[in-house]
Amino acid sequence: MLNKAQQYLHLTSQSVSFLSDFEVERGEVTYTPRLVLIDLKGSLNSLKQKGTLYEIPHEEEEDIKWSGDITMHKEAAPPKNKFLKELEEADGIQEKDSPSDSTESDEERSEKENSCKEVVERKHQKADDSHMSDHTLLDCDAMFKVWSDFLRIHFHPRTIQIIEEFQHGNEHLPFDVFGCGQEAVSGDTFINEWEDKLHFFTEECDNLEGFQILLDTHDAFGGSGAMLLQYLEDEFSSKGRLTFGVAPALLPDDTALLRAQRILNSALAYQKCSSFSSLFVPTSLATTLWRAMGPPIQFPYLQYKPIHYHTSAILAACIDTLTYPYRQVMAPFHLCDITNTFNSQGRKVIELSKYFTYD
Repeated sequence: MLNKAQQYLHLTSQSVSFLSDFEVERGEVTYTPRLVLIDLKGSLNSLKQKGTLYEIPHEEEEDIKWSGDITMHKEAAPPKNKFLKELEEADGIQEKDSPSDSTESDEERSEKENSCKEVVERKHQKADDSHMSDHTLLDCDAMFKVWSDFLRIHFHPRTIQIIEEFQHGNEHLPFDVFGCGQEAVSGDTFINEWEDKLHFFTEECDNLEGFQILLDTHDAFGGSGAMLLQYLEDEFSSKGRLTFGVAPALLPDDTALLRAQRILNSALAYQKCSSFSSLFVPTSLATTLWRAMGPPIQFPYLQYKPIHYHTSAILAACIDTLTYPYRQVMAPFHLCDITNTFNSQGRKVIELSKYFTYD
């Protein structure tokens, strides 16, 4: 399986979705996604908003004019889980905040790197072993609470933007209404920051073909996505906009109020986002989203749990397959070629079917 993945990487043009840069401190070329990501406070967990790949200078403390006593309150950063710590050890990456041992010789560093490589090889071998214990899998399932808990790649410092008014998982002030999402991204401060991030990545493109957008449709992110899609249509009308509207496999859907809220959010998101997109692709592992949510899809050769850690990998494989034509090395398609092929009759909403074979 690992060899097949390596072959696939050689056939894929990484420059389409990734921005390359030379990282001076490490003396190597780094790759970060051409991505602007919007989420709520608390969703990053241990992930730094500016990332860990580049050395970001600490901002100078504000010159406070108050002459009285001042008490500073700082929130401690959440600790990294075991999975992320092992990834850092395997990559030989050291925390920026932790002091490095300047007396360590090149031979000692080399021995550590070789030891880390051996750890990675052993882990790959264990992952391919069909007799892997269920205990290890269950530990992973319980360990990951948000997407950043199992994030493998590094982000550019300009990638992440946080909606400060809402907290992830806050039951008292939930981010669950379409109009609330529109309002959250309509302020001048938010829009200006988002425009700066967006233009940074678009100006780094040699030939901008368009945008690939992923957004939730069942909550307020549908409203946020619709607002930002409208901006893209106004400012980049000649570029393709391929949008994936994602719904979880399971949601709290046991009351009429929750069902009505989800249906209204989804209906508004589908209508607005499809009108502002070149092509809109609803994606979910639920068998139906109307009216009550159906059970998760069953695949003949794939067993999974309806949690984000599992379902996101399945949906990522599907999206990766659909978008591969404009990322392939040999004779790549243009993004607009794909969107125009499917919406030739003016129908902007398509269905994405999923099937996994056994090899």
